[in-house]
Amino acid sequence: MSNLDLNSTLDFTDEQVKLALKFATEKHKGQFRESGDEYITHPVWVAKVVAQLGVGQEAVIAALLHDCIEDTNTTEDEIANLFGDEVALLVSGMTDVKHKTSGVEIHKTNVEIFRRFLFSSVNDVRVLVIRLTDKLHNGLTVNYLPKDRQIKYAQRVLGIYGPVAEYVGLHYFKRLLEDIAFKILYPKKASNLELELKKSELEDEKALNKITNDINVLLKSNRIAGCEVSSRVKGLYSSYLKIKQKGLDKLKD
Repeated sequence: MSNLDLNSTLDFTDEQVKLALKFATEKHKGQFRESGDEYITHPVWVAKVVAQLGVGQEAVIAALLHDCIEDTNTTEDEIANLFGDEVALLVSGMTDVKHKTSGVEIHKTNVEIFRRFLFSSVNDVRVLVIRLTDKLHNGLTVNYLPKDRQIKYAQRVLGIYGPVAEYVGLHYFKRLLEDIAFKILYPKKASNLELELKKSELEDEKALNKITNDINVLLKSNRIAGCEVSSRVKGLYSSYLKIKQKGLDKLKD
């Protein structure tokens, strides 16, 4: 879903969404992010991106409230009374996922076993969608954190959240998250690879457009309808792994 607008605005005409914004703003009053921004800017960003994913109003409301239980004096019952059991379960699920992942040390943990445990313990995939959006915003503002926390964030992205994004079908999130993590953990390699890929960017785009056009012509001439031809650009980290495994000449297959 690469057509997401990460700078969009949220529609606050819905009464429940308006109530959730008011509630979250009040609960997070006096709290600030490492960037110095008011904390409420974070759940609002998460909610506006979740709203574009088509996972329902309850998920948007839960996104606005996702840090209330953990970071304020809010209870699950309070959320259930105001916004319903479904929203309360989503927010509670988010808090639970945070607690399960907070103590994980990637270099000491079998991440594959942990990922399976995480998937099996989450009852609603929307919890993972909200959590991934939460992690993405944290990644986009990670430069405000001390270096040791940046490294910890990046290790968890590559070990846990990148694969989780792939699991739930959010491949665009996976690419963004992994590229952020790659630049933190291997800044020199990331910078060199970025320069290398930019050299052939225009040529690759022309070739891709030609191939797409040729396939569309072929489909039309054979009267094959209902097919959509699409392509995707490999992420920086994904490109790095492929080059490491197969060499630069195999990158564009």
